[in-house]
Amino acid sequence: MFAEYLRDLSDVEPILIVLVALGVWALIVELRDPTTRGERRIQPTRDEGPHERGATLILLLGLWALASTALDQLDGVTSLRPWDLAVYTHAAPALLAGFDPYDAAELARVSGQHDLLSCYYPPLTVALFAPLAAMELARAGLLVLGLKLALLAGLVWAWTRRLGPWVPLVTATLWAYAIQIDLNSGNVSVFEQALLWSGVAALLAGRRLAFAGLIACAAVFKLELISMAALALVVDPRHGWRPLVLALAGLSAYLLLGLALFPGPSESWYVAAQDATFSEGGYNAPSLAAALLHLGATPALVVLAVLIVIAGSIGVLWRAREQPVVTRLMFAILALTLTWPRLKNYGFIVLIPPAACTITWLWGRSERWPAKLAIAGLLAALLLLPREFEALGQQNFLPTLLLVLLWIAGAATLLGSRR
Repeated sequence: MFAEYLRDLSDVEPILIVLVALGVWALIVELRDPTTRGERRIQPTRDEGPHERGATLILLLGLWALASTALDQLDGVTSLRPWDLAVYTHAAPALLAGFDPYDAAELARVSGQHDLLSCYYPPLTVALFAPLAAMELARAGLLVLGLKLALLAGLVWAWTRRLGPWVPLVTATLWAYAIQIDLNSGNVSVFEQALLWSGVAALLAGRRLAFAGLIACAAVFKLELISMAALALVVDPRHGWRPLVLALAGLSAYLLLGLALFPGPSESWYVAAQDATFSEGGYNAPSLAAALLHLGATPALVVLAVLIVIAGSIGVLWRAREQPVVTRLMFAILALTLTWPRLKNYGFIVLIPPAACTITWLWGRSERWPAKLAIAGLLAALLLLPREFEALGQQNFLPTLLLVLLWIAGAATLLGSRR
């Protein structure tokens, strides 16, 4: 199997080149900068200096190499079809014409496309794809790809400024499993991450209304993202319920508006969303709940496991309440992601900052061999999640295991920093 894996990696040679460059750069910066050693805490901001400018340059070069590969693949819609984008560019005009896009047979008949995947976004969100539906799919795919690459560059630059140079390395290791899938499929994950992390930045800046609005906007595609509104309680346990309620109210108003405008499709969407929640599990849908169900656990045991994660996370956050707020937020994001009933592989993009935060803490203890082994193991686990392992199918629960281990490592980061 290892030989087959090496042969598969030859298809993504540009990614490996970028990975090596980013890894060497990260290690050089960490070794030369004495402030990154020992018990360094994650700082709220980082002054941009030569290291950060070097990070930006390497990041742009890396994205250029990866974008070149993606654009070559998009040279002709027959070579690579953005399958998720295709669903909604056909579903939007069908919805606006009075048809039900959640009925697969009806959507196929109206669109003339018989290979479309299921439609899962709320009706009002589906209608937002109407401008893209007026374009050719190949052109719409290129437009979406360009916007994603620009947003991704901005995200990694912002993450690197705040969390340090391990961010580009983690980004590169997760490229094949999460980011490349999102770019190829035309999914909205990068856009969701831009909204989510803009909300986190607003929360740290004290702009709670903006935080609530951005989180609600991120959740109009995939409802589980509304759970991130609970991050306000991590920053301000006493008053954090206010932006939480605002975000919930905003999303509820949005869904009610969709129900008023599209009553029939809204009912169909609700049924389709329920049916899809636990329909997948394993490699492509690595949520903890879905994995437990596919391994034979009863619904009661799944609920118990999720409650244990929630209770354990609250306990860790309470014991570590004096730790830097950014570190606590990273752990809370890991915990909330672990509780999602539905999580796709491209959703792993959200793990980049928490994983980088954990590695930064472990690097501060790199004089200890266990910490060195933990860093190597974490990076190896991230790197061993390429799309080429997809043949293992739903019985591959390694991504779920990695998510659980990241959550445990995040807890160790918080509790270990108290010593």
